[in-house]
Amino acid sequence: MEKDFKGLSQKIFDQFKRPEIQEQYGVPSHEPGDIRTCMVPMKDGISLNTTVMLPKNKGEENQWPAILIRNPYIALADSSLYRFYNLYGYAVVYQEVRGKGKSEGDFMAWDNERSDGIDTVRWIQSQPWYNGELYLVGSSYTAFVHMTMLEDIMPDVKAAVLRVFTPDFRSALYENGVWHLDMITPWIINTEYDFKEDRLFVDKYSQALDIRPFEQAIDQVMGKSYPWHQQMIASDDPDSGFWSDSLWGRLRSLPEKINIPVLLIDGWYDPFCPGLLDMWEKIPENSRKDCAMIIGPWVHDCVIQEGCEFSMPHGEILGEDGSLGFLDWLNHVRFGRRPNLSVLGKIRYYIMGKDAWESVESFEVDKVFGSRQSECRPLRFYLSENRLTETPPSPGKLSYDYDPDRPGSFWGGEYYNNFMPGGIMHQPKPFKRKSVLNFISESFEKDTEISGYMELYLKVASDCEDTVFIARIDKVDEDGKAWNIRECASLMSRGQAQKASSAEEKNMWRLHLRFWPGPWIIRAGERLRLDITSSNYPAYLPFGNTKETWSKQADLKKAHNTVFVGPDTYLVIQSLS
Repeated sequence: MEKDFKGLSQKIFDQFKRPEIQEQYGVPSHEPGDIRTCMVPMKDGISLNTTVMLPKNKGEENQWPAILIRNPYIALADSSLYRFYNLYGYAVVYQEVRGKGKSEGDFMAWDNERSDGIDTVRWIQSQPWYNGELYLVGSSYTAFVHMTMLEDIMPDVKAAVLRVFTPDFRSALYENGVWHLDMITPWIINTEYDFKEDRLFVDKYSQALDIRPFEQAIDQVMGKSYPWHQQMIASDDPDSGFWSDSLWGRLRSLPEKINIPVLLIDGWYDPFCPGLLDMWEKIPENSRKDCAMIIGPWVHDCVIQEGCEFSMPHGEILGEDGSLGFLDWLNHVRFGRRPNLSVLGKIRYYIMGKDAWESVESFEVDKVFGSRQSECRPLRFYLSENRLTETPPSPGKLSYDYDPDRPGSFWGGEYYNNFMPGGIMHQPKPFKRKSVLNFISESFEKDTEISGYMELYLKVASDCEDTVFIARIDKVDEDGKAWNIRECASLMSRGQAQKASSAEEKNMWRLHLRFWPGPWIIRAGERLRLDITSSNYPAYLPFGNTKETWSKQADLKKAHNTVFVGPDTYLVIQSLS
């Protein structure tokens, strides 16, 4: 997984030679200058390997604004990838976090980043080349490290670009009580091996997936203890001590404290996207007007997934390794230039199938289409036998068997890791798997844009104490090919228990599934498809169908699950046509 740093760095530099890039972002004003490497001391005596890259002095100019990057992914990034900032008069401070690369100490995920970051900022403030302006840029964990200290160093920070991480980390791990298996588990293994050992990663991850109860899996395959992981998998309750009283509780309150220009960037097929959307909504309005957000048709790396067969020619806008996305915002704040890629106070987003970008203030129901909101029409599709209908059907029920020892899988989606391909992909043909219920609409009569939060109201039952229901929405082309739009999961017990009126309605529950936005165009002649099942492995760990916490389930039970159809079981989607 190691990158060709020299080749990628050259590609980044070369793009700034292109006339169209210089017209939009300005002609580079400086040349790269001195590179200095030093060990920066932290207050506990540990020193961190730090590279400072300065622009070449022009005349008496010898002080610069600083961009800070703190990185744990030594095999995935290198200081040379950030030297391009020198071209526009920025100094770059690139640091390997504690315990990684040549930095001293032990890497302990999440710990030390706030205090080490603050110590590093204090060191920057003491440097003779620093002019008092600090800019923060980061993606995923490298965005997390900045979030942990942002409120403490706000006076020096003039702007930040934060990609693919959310202050509400719990929201990326759990969905209505269902654990996103493909998030933390593969990340722990990859981080331990510095993303260098692909084969070893697959072996260890495969071993972990087979261990029950799962709470022992990571410690067992890695041969060491991860107390923080044990706490994460013990509860998804946001008010539990781990999520409310620790670093995570402090981080969750960050959006309300933002008072600097922040650019948020994410992809529709990244698991952090709903949390970052939530962050956007919580930034105070008087601050949000100076912020912006970009959401593209991307996976976690903020690119269209490799090998994607769905055509999106205008979907990539961030430049080589995201360089234009970062620089555009920093130059906007520093020089007062109108940003090229974002819109102040709004979310700029890509519409799949339309191959176009739009901007809105919010994806909440009353704002989802922005200036076009008056044309919005909610679509309601009722669940009938194998069909989505616009007229309420007669009551009925459909059932399937779910065996957690033989879980099903789907392609594509909001995957974090590379064990399963994410993003937009062809879906299995309908009516081929007995463990999946398929519902298909009639062909759309005219082109229809769908957007905003989609909502599914279900009435379900099971012969087990608890189980999982997973719903997936697809677009079906005229030739029958299906493409995944969005997915949502919930434990049955997260719904509302219904009073039984007959023996067959015993253990009946009401579920309300809220899919996060996925803007698409459904063309005339195309259809929507809804799949309901109880497994999607390894996106979710197969649930054992007992009342025990999922991570403690050792004995897995088969379940016979039922979905009741009729006038009170339906899907609601906001649309324009």
